Amino acid sequence: MKKRISIFVLSLFMGSALMAQNNTADKSNDCHGCGVGGSGIFAFKYITDNQLHYKVADCVPFSDIEMYSSPSGGAVVAYATADKNGEALINLSDKVIVAFALNNYRVNEKGIAGKGQIYSLAADPVLDIESPVLNADNANSVTVNWKANSFGAGWDFNVQRSLNGKNFITVANIASGNSRGIRGYDIKNTITEPNTSTVYYRIEARNSKTGVVIQTDVKELNMPKPPLFTAINSNNRVRIHFSELVTYPAVYTFTEMQGTKIASGVLKANDQVIDISSYQTKVYVLTISDSKNNTGSQKLLKN
Repeated sequence: MKKRISIFVLSLFMGSALMAQNNTADKSNDCHGCGVGGSGIFAFKYITDNQLHYKVADCVPFSDIEMYSSPSGGAVVAYATADKNGEALINLSDKVIVAFALNNYRVNEKGIAGKGQIYSLAADPVLDIESPVLNADNANSVTVNWKANSFGAGWDFNVQRSLNGKNFITVANIASGNSRGIRGYDIKNTITEPNTSTVYYRIEARNSKTGVVIQTDVKELNMPKPPLFTAINSNNRVRIHFSELVTYPAVYTFTEMQGTKIASGVLKANDQVIDISSYQTKVYVLTISDSKNNTGSQKLLKN
């Protein structure tokens, strides 16, 4: 089953606006005017790796949140306690279609209670998105592909990269269109940090209208090593340019295509030149190994 994220925005006007109520004399924790359209609760759900997630925000700090199994209430299938910011993340291992969320009447340890209100989670999805697929173009370039729809528009996709899997930076941004259908996105990202062996990417979706931020799973890619050297033949004088991987001294060997060894020698610096004017006119293979056994090879035509 494909990975996707389905987000639902709850903004019901059902009588008086839902707000935090403080049962003590101190009203500093009240949550007046919070939520989308003044409804008091902002919630959405998303699916990744076949696991259903609900995030509820703008509810009473430390209040109780229950997820119900049917439009009539049904059984409580999940429960969470909101943090000090009035946010809670509820994970369901099975893909149960939960119809309602409830910010319950119960009073928390701070003496704060939420006005009971049931909110429907039945609505059209505004975003489906999949985790990125990564392909190394070469030692310092990665193509990042992902799929998403952009129902409702207002979404920006940030491509984020990390070198340690923890600290991410945004390396590209694509604004979505306004389509229900799934479409593909791709960008090429150049890795400027030298000798990078592993990179990590994720897609961050941001909604400019609601402020919702969703991040996909992190994908890891092992980068290929850059070539040890590049050899350029100019008038049968071969200039050897090494990458940053080389450690001197480096031993070179010229062989014919059949494997017969023609010549060998030692290189102790970058951009040294090897004269092959005395060689027969044919294709040779130049192989170089440095002192740490890093090895590379390249075909060369002797004119």
